[in-house]
Amino acid sequence: MATEKNTDLTSAVLLLAENQVDSQRKLQETLDALKASQPPREVQFGDPDYQAKLRAERKVLKRPAFQNGFEVNPSGLSDEVIDRLANLAPGAYLGGRVKVALENDAVHLIYKNREIEHRMANDRLFSSFSDLVNKIWAEMPKQTAAA
Repeated sequence: MATEKNTDLTSAVLLLAENQVDSQRKLQETLDALKASQPPREVQFGDPDYQAKLRAERKVLKRPAFQNGFEVNPSGLSDEVIDRLANLAPGAYLGGRVKVALENDAVHLIYKNREIEHRMANDRLFSSFSDLVNKIWAEMPKQTAAA
């Protein structure tokens, strides 16, 4: 009688285990079907994943830099331009049109930009901030050799 009771108990436990496995399988199938029916995730600006990506990609200047009194935004600059910007020597460049000054460990790029004629003349000399820094960098050895 004891063995019969043990056999019944064992078969009941096995039946429960099989039911448990079957329930888990059905639950997983239901969850998979639910996941497949969801629309694709739209990552927006406030999304923590997107903010983490922005923080990881954020660039920092090696030395504060200002262009006509406005702080330079390094986000669109290459690493090479950031390095060059930090190492610019003071002086007048591009035919005296652009002045580089170092004040309080900050680089200041100063040039006339108020009138439309100034902006058009600048546009003929350099097409972007990166182009401006690269042209000053190319002209620097000539400046230091002449001094």
